[in-house]
Amino acid sequence: QVSIKFDAEYNFAPIVNITLSIDNPDLENKILKGGYTYAVVGRSEKGFTIKLNKAAADSLNFSWTAVEKQ
Repeated sequence: QVSIKFDAEYNFAPIVNITLSIDNPDLENKILKGGYTYAVVGRSEKGFTIKLNKAAADSLNFSWTAVEKQ
């Protein structure tokens, strides 16, 4: 798991979207066949955590966005 801290705190816990990004073509099949699932947990106005279902055999990269809900 990895925790993300926002540069600036939000007024409320924002909506967070994450996407697994594979930038290394040599690892593409290995990562896709790895059976990873992931979720955003511990979301707050200060940050969030990305939690995996198991330890990653390779380094995984995630893209994310955070949008403050009204």
